[in-house]
Amino acid sequence: MIKYSNNKIGIWAFSMGTIITTLIAEQIKPDFIIGDGFVTSPQKVKEAIASKKIISLPQGADKYEATLAQLKIPILIFSGKKDMVTTDVEVQKLKNANSSIKVIIFDGGHMEGFQMLSKTSYGSEYIGAIERFIF
Repeated sequence: MIKYSNNKIGIWAFSMGTIITTLIAEQIKPDFIIGDGFVTSPQKVKEAIASKKIISLPQGADKYEATLAQLKIPILIFSGKKDMVTTDVEVQKLKNANSSIKVIIFDGGHMEGFQMLSKTSYGSEYIGAIERFIF
């Protein structure tokens, strides 16, 4: 008998944490992933911030996008229209390529979803989107 067999296990990851989540998802097999500032391409993130910092990508970074494309579990992504690091354009491309992805778009920048989706109380719409996705 598996303890908690009726419960779902998911990963809630932010920005660069979505990379490791993507890479380990095949091994640990979560029921779902929630990502805020979801990285669709380490190379594109590097290009977005390269003018401010020197960035080196780890060996194997070129395989990340193929790994991400293979994920077939439900994924909820919070994506800011003004996000210049993990752009909404790239998130929409990912969504179009994978029907198990749901995207919540907000009018804000990188990882500002919780603040921007606070119409009735702080983070109310953000948490509501997560609840609807999980349940």
